[in-house]
Amino acid sequence: MRKTFGAFSRGIIIAVFVCLLIVTGCGGLSGDPDEPLGPERFGFHVLPLAYAPVAGDPDAYTIEYPGRDDFERIKHMGDWVVSNPWKAWWDDRNVRPHIEEMAHWCEQYDLKLVFRLEDQSRYSNHPTALPSDDYWFEHEWTPYVVDMVRTNAGRVHAYQVWNEPWEPGRYMLGPTGGKITPEEYIAFLSRTYELIKTYDPEVEVWNAGITSITEDDYHKIAKRLLELGLERYTDRFNFHAYQRPGDFDFGSVKGFQNLVKVDEIGDESRSKWVITEINHIESGADAAAKFRAIHDIYEGVSAAAKTPEAVMAFCWQQDVFLPGWGIKDTDLETRILEAWGR
Repeated sequence: MRKTFGAFSRGIIIAVFVCLLIVTGCGGLSGDPDEPLGPERFGFHVLPLAYAPVAGDPDAYTIEYPGRDDFERIKHMGDWVVSNPWKAWWDDRNVRPHIEEMAHWCEQYDLKLVFRLEDQSRYSNHPTALPSDDYWFEHEWTPYVVDMVRTNAGRVHAYQVWNEPWEPGRYMLGPTGGKITPEEYIAFLSRTYELIKTYDPEVEVWNAGITSITEDDYHKIAKRLLELGLERYTDRFNFHAYQRPGDFDFGSVKGFQNLVKVDEIGDESRSKWVITEINHIESGADAAAKFRAIHDIYEGVSAAAKTPEAVMAFCWQQDVFLPGWGIKDTDLETRILEAWGR
């Protein structure tokens, strides 16, 4: 049953909870999700490109693409795929056919595909980073979005509008060239939402993945976005969740405090929820720890607020930029298959 705390002073609850832990050693609160985590709500973050260094030349790369076998294997474990066909990749005549093929295989295997819409030239760490101003929106962003949506109409389940816009070191530039503000992001999302719905009224539009709604800075950003009317322009509330030990555990003070924050967002959000990146916070953690972290997050968020409609594990296959994160061909893939009885 869903646990709610919105009617009480959260500070008092935390104080009482701490006292109970100290005096009685109780294990904290617990709750059950609407449904246990299984393949219907599970999937993967899948990179459209996987880079591998060329032997003898660390600065050169070969490019590999996920293919039919990858999506067939993914379907054994889940129904969801989220991926990032950045504008530069979509505009590349050599890369675009592979992105289109990816959409084709997701359709063939009845996978719910979520495409992240992003332009890396508007990331703060891009070598020639520029603002996301009106000229860019009209002459670069709009053609990319329209072409993407028209090409993939009927094959894409949802479009996620940007990713982690407030991440330090690679934040999204706003229209004036500084870090985008929540107000500026809402304006950008609203225009993009209308653009997408014009060319595919049935497709879902999701807000950018918010890095973590339990960390103070992102928690405040999430609350501000909701205050500004985020849910008028997103069909599901979307965020990311990574776990350190106890982060989503009612039985620890830290976990309880985090889940109170989750509940605060849940009180203010009307939308169904999705987690487009989920895993252990340490890429080098073993398969058992990662498997447990995914379940702890799912169950903790469900008990504190809302059962996520989908969670997408980060990530299907690793490359030289994401060492240790790949799930393909690891013990974690085996554990997931065994858990689902596949």
